[in-house]
Amino acid sequence: MAFYAISTLPIIRSLANQEFDPVTETFKQAWFADDASAAGKLMGILKWWNKLVDIGPKYGYFPNPSKCVLIVKNESMREMANEIFGKYGIQITTRGQRHLGAIVGTPEYREEYIKKKIQEWKEDVKTLASIAKAEPQGAYSAMVFAIQHRWKFTQRTVPEISEYFKELEYEIHNTLLPAIIGREISELEREIIALPVRLGGLGIPMPDKESKHEYEASRLITHSLKEVIISQNLMETCSKKVIANAKNTMKMLKGKRHKHTYCQLLIKLDSSTKRSLEMAKEKGASSWLTTLPLDWLGYTLNRQEFRDSIALRYNWKIKDMPAHCGCGNENNIDHSLSCKKGGYVILRHNNIRDTTAKLLEEVCYDVQIEPRLIPI
Repeated sequence: MAFYAISTLPIIRSLANQEFDPVTETFKQAWFADDASAAGKLMGILKWWNKLVDIGPKYGYFPNPSKCVLIVKNESMREMANEIFGKYGIQITTRGQRHLGAIVGTPEYREEYIKKKIQEWKEDVKTLASIAKAEPQGAYSAMVFAIQHRWKFTQRTVPEISEYFKELEYEIHNTLLPAIIGREISELEREIIALPVRLGGLGIPMPDKESKHEYEASRLITHSLKEVIISQNLMETCSKKVIANAKNTMKMLKGKRHKHTYCQLLIKLDSSTKRSLEMAKEKGASSWLTTLPLDWLGYTLNRQEFRDSIALRYNWKIKDMPAHCGCGNENNIDHSLSCKKGGYVILRHNNIRDTTAKLLEEVCYDVQIEPRLIPI
């Protein structure tokens, strides 16, 4: 892709260096690899197009009018555009068009486009929820590492669309997360889940609340690139240092925002859940969530194991847990993990023992685990 972009530089320079009337033939061009676009006066765009058609084939670049779209502001300009560009077979519209994954056009077209995408993403979430009923760990990983990134680009490139994402958040809250966790969740629990994994959450943010922040971050990071496009100075380039500083600034602001949300949540939580959340943010406590469920490495958890692990993470009640322990006391997570008669203490000991033995077998011979003691 980079080499292809470099190969288009002679075309870009030729288009920029041609003579034009500064009043009636102004235009600005932008390229991304072989995707060319221009904005300006109709006569300026016409001159840019004719020059592109003329010199493009010399460099192996063949513009296809049937794939090109001209967006004009109103119907009166559309009539003029038809007179000028009609013979080329270029599509002319006053509504808008998808461009490089984002959209350019009227607010009505933007609304129509976003609503259509939201419906597609809702179907993705529903499909994932049906998978989560049998494979919650796989569905969770798919959501965190793939699905939720599908709408991030749109959030970063299209302004004022937070309201449209409320439908998607409703689907995540009421369909996907209950299928993953195994029960309905409250508003407060949804806020916990929305936290980054490093702060004790599950890393599934609320898209309606993140949309505005994603767009603001994108504007700041791409500001220097925007200025270069507006100036049309081919000798000017974006400073990598400026972009890196912008990214670091947004990363710092995002971290502060999450930290503030975390502190606000601690105020709302009871002492038990608060302690669990503080423990979940300890270093290494969330490694099992950020690891891909690779079966050949033994990283997969079955449905019950995964849901019980999440319940243990937040001190939530485990489904189908006996009301009373074998020792006769009332049963809960804290008691079951400490009661020597219940068996969980021995199970934890044995898991550590077996894991250590398995690792030692890689480098040592004749590794054996401790034998069972004969009952007294």
